[in-house]
Amino acid sequence: MPNTPPTYSRIQSLLHWTIAAMVIFQVLVNHDIGRAYHAVHDQTIPSAKVALWASIHVWGGTLILFLALWLIALRWTRGVPSAPNDESRFLKLVALGTKIALYALVIGSPLTGIAAWFLDVRALGLLHSMANIPAKLLILLHFCGALYQHFVMKSNVLSRILPIR
Repeated sequence: MPNTPPTYSRIQSLLHWTIAAMVIFQVLVNHDIGRAYHAVHDQTIPSAKVALWASIHVWGGTLILFLALWLIALRWTRGVPSAPNDESRFLKLVALGTKIALYALVIGSPLTGIAAWFLDVRALGLLHSMANIPAKLLILLHFCGALYQHFVMKSNVLSRILPIR
């Protein structure tokens, strides 16, 4: 693993915010994917609107997977800034657990969705749809943690990931 950089690279920042926006979009705009999934796998034709939103969801999720893998590769090759020295062990553990869970989400959710959609693995489709509530909670925890770091702890954690510095 490389040396610990003082801040995230611009590409890491851009990927972070792109993935974040796409995940939020996917979580909030997923109402037609279930209807499209059942129509396709029951060999009926979904409406044009349902088919369009389903296509956006499927290909958006696939893009999230590739962007997340790219971001992980950059973490390994370029490194990431370390946690603030004065941060408690508990907060470091919560931050690490949240990051691991978010990476599991942005890798696992597209993989289960792809398996359900293209391979008709219904159990993984169910698992994929059940990830919606944990995804919202993880996003909220990550967001609140960043704001807590910035406004309460007065650390530079949030500013290190901003694309404009």
